[in-house]
Amino acid sequence: MSHEFLNVELTKIIDSLQSRGKQQITGALLGELIRDVAPELDIRSVMGITTGSGVLSKFIARHLSDTLTIIGKQGSDTIYQVNPSVTGHHIDGNREFWRAFVNPQSHNFIVIQDSILQLRAKAGKVENTIDPAIGIESATNSELEEIRLSFALSLGDKSKDLPEIKAPYGEWSFALRKLGGEFTRSWTEYRIQHILNLFELKLEKQGIAPETRTKLREILRRSQLANKAAFSASKSISRTTSNTTSEIKKDILLSESSFRNVIANAIQKLPISDLRELKLPAGLLFDALTDLNKK
Repeated sequence: MSHEFLNVELTKIIDSLQSRGKQQITGALLGELIRDVAPELDIRSVMGITTGSGVLSKFIARHLSDTLTIIGKQGSDTIYQVNPSVTGHHIDGNREFWRAFVNPQSHNFIVIQDSILQLRAKAGKVENTIDPAIGIESATNSELEEIRLSFALSLGDKSKDLPEIKAPYGEWSFALRKLGGEFTRSWTEYRIQHILNLFELKLEKQGIAPETRTKLREILRRSQLANKAAFSASKSISRTTSNTTSEIKKDILLSESSFRNVIANAIQKLPISDLRELKLPAGLLFDALTDLNKK
């Protein structure tokens, strides 16, 4: 099965999900939808699972995780939330491709089988003599440091304001942000392009054909974009939550102020006999008398 075919079928499925007008779908209905809109797509063949259950959920986790999120159960069936499209076009694969490659400590690594990117746990070592899949090792710490070093050197005199390359990445990037937003933006794009170059170099060392390397590089790039979109969405949700919390606090303060005004207005209308019956803390009365004496 070619990458182009799989990409077309995934686009059909995603477009159909997002045009249904419903935000939720069960696993059973999802299976029917896939059979209707992509009848030539063999999920078992895509996943390499010929028998057994759970193939649909694994297919979703690998290829539709940006579109579908598990939100609950209906009996033994899974209920999925259909997420809105984050861009005007389909973003290939799931975000884990990028995470697996750029994180040396990732529990997963990328393998290529039939020109399609897949993820495997690092415990499942690829033996090329019997396994048709080709393993692509994650970027190493030294390779990532080399990218940082080459960028720092490109800054010229400005690089003297940055910590040593061996410094923790958080400390180094914080110092970079202090140089100004343009440097942060330049670094972001520089890092992405050089990581993609590194990925393509690793593909070349494995004997992957140039045309296929270009396609796989684009898949990794789209995976990076999916991570960026998800991060932006989470920030947007966080801002919305923060604004909502602020509004609630404001409403509470307004309610307290209104309540105090009502109480003060009511007390002013009480006769002296009723005022003498009010139970007020002695400290408040003392503070009030002190304020009167100051006037």
